[in-house]
Amino acid sequence: YEEAAEISSSAKIAALKEVLPITDNYFRAKKVFEPLQTEGEQRILNTYDEIFSSFNNVIEGFGVKRVDSLGQPFDFNMMEAIMTIPSNEYAKDIVCTEYQVGYRMGDKCVRPAMVVVSLGPGPQ
Repeated sequence: YEEAAEISSSAKIAALKEVLPITDNYFRAKKVFEPLQTEGEQRILNTYDEIFSSFNNVIEGFGVKRVDSLGQPFDFNMMEAIMTIPSNEYAKDIVCTEYQVGYRMGDKCVRPAMVVVSLGPGPQ
């Protein structure tokens, strides 16, 4: 049974890795409308939000969750540090920027969050 469950989990993760770029495209498209300037832009953004919500419900149905990274201690199991920077806002080893959302299925990393980690010193 455990072997079959592992094979199923691996197959789900492989399939999800192929469709997760959809979430990246959603976040990029959403930034185009910030700040909102017209009612038409608001309607388009609402449509994007509805489509993304539907997609998100599907991947959550597979047991996939977003990796909570911003403001959290760096976790090398679920995050990939692409840079470190000094910060007066964030203490050392705290994620201060998220460039790409990460996803996990249970305790398995589907895709690491791409993050920037603070070198500190943090708030004084």
